[in-house]
Amino acid sequence: MHTEDSIALRKAQIRRSIRDQRLTLSENEWQVKSALIHQRLFAQPEFSKAEIIAFYMAIDGEVRTQEMVREALGQGKKVLIPKLYREADPLLLSEIRDIDAELKRGPWGILEPREQYLRPIPLAEVELIIVPAVAFDVKGGRVGFGKGYYDRMLARAGGSVRLIGLAFEFQVVPEVPQLAHDISVHKIITEERVIWCGLTLEVSL
Repeated sequence: MHTEDSIALRKAQIRRSIRDQRLTLSENEWQVKSALIHQRLFAQPEFSKAEIIAFYMAIDGEVRTQEMVREALGQGKKVLIPKLYREADPLLLSEIRDIDAELKRGPWGILEPREQYLRPIPLAEVELIIVPAVAFDVKGGRVGFGKGYYDRMLARAGGSVRLIGLAFEFQVVPEVPQLAHDISVHKIITEERVIWCGLTLEVSL
């Protein structure tokens, strides 16, 4: 039986391990792997069907999403980017229309919408959320960065919104210990495979 303290310790260990592995990625590997994940994501039926999609803006060796945002905007999709107001609040999702003009670095160095371009969209209207994480397991469990921003937002999301995690293959670990309030994703996409979480079926595109 995992206790809350033991789960927190295990998540901290996973963060350290994955951080060390991300530091070994070359710029070329990061770009090539991200491009493969980009291709797989856009081939998913839930992505094709969704008209309102929330993306994260990548930092610190995460799967690159900037070109995904550009292409989604080019396809005419309504693209939302999170904005942080206060650390205790859930993230605010705001529509962007110009990735170059409408974003600035926020408190943690992450690109987020500028105040003058805020176009908040209710979470209930969002069809698909692209979820970042330090690590996932094949059941959809995730280890975030420890701040809880996405956890608070996802806890308010309805059952109709689909959650897709993007990760490099080394970020998929055997098991992520979960607390009762932790939210799992429905699908994980890496440069090598697409994982339907909670199922044993794995299909490579």
